[in-house]
Amino acid sequence: MNWIYENLRDKYMTPVVSKSLQPQARFVEAHLHYNIEALYILDGEMTVRFHNDTGIYHETTIHAGEILICNSGCIHETITGGPFSNYLAFIPPNILPSPLLLPVGKTPACPVSDTTGVIRQLLEQMLHITEQLEHGILPPEIAHIPYVLAKSLPHARLTSLASAILALLYDQLTESLIDISSPHGKADLMKYIYQNYRNPDLTVKTLCTAFGYTEKALSRFFIERTGMGVKQYVNTLRIADAKALLLETEDSVDCIAAQVGCDCTRTFYRIFAAQTGQTPNDFRQAKRRE
Repeated sequence: MNWIYENLRDKYMTPVVSKSLQPQARFVEAHLHYNIEALYILDGEMTVRFHNDTGIYHETTIHAGEILICNSGCIHETITGGPFSNYLAFIPPNILPSPLLLPVGKTPACPVSDTTGVIRQLLEQMLHITEQLEHGILPPEIAHIPYVLAKSLPHARLTSLASAILALLYDQLTESLIDISSPHGKADLMKYIYQNYRNPDLTVKTLCTAFGYTEKALSRFFIERTGMGVKQYVNTLRIADAKALLLETEDSVDCIAAQVGCDCTRTFYRIFAAQTGQTPNDFRQAKRRE
């Protein structure tokens, strides 16, 4: 089957929420991303289809006041009929506390009803913080705190709210998980890389051995799906991770390089400069001045 890897969703290192208003029927083709996607319907309804490597294996419809979690790495498509509005929450799985992590490659079969309205309130708070961050506005209650410290607090608040939403849903979600994994599926390959990109031993050779590809076939698949080679894709994940660590921690560049899977600091500097046009230290200082 054909599906798209949607790296736009994956670029966010903190939870992002948007309120999407759709005036007419809309079809979004099959895609995957590694953020957890929470679909909350305010009005109307939406049909979601889940795929594995052989085709559609499950279809469900979400109605107003219901939420559906599309877990990390799930191939899915959405169909809407008529006017509706919904919240879309994109939650990076690696920022959630480990007890709340849903198994990668699985997704809940059924939507969950927000009978108390608590989830909607949490999403509205996330939306408010997201809008403030987009406009560079700090909440007034933390305006007196030094900016370098204060700007990290909204992100921490978003993480807390996202964790609260999944905690509220966790019991119901774990009762209805469907396993869509296949031993050598392309989706499983992408999931494996996302889970292991911090491992310096992750190489083209180890991927070929684990998933039964020749190096030529693996390279062709990555170029077709992501527009880049395997090494470049892995380095993109590592540099995105490193950029977040540079801004959110005081760790040294050497330490951050090791954390994201680069066992040679000189190589890390070269890759970072190639992708950003700056050294890690220059990037950190420039962003903090902003």
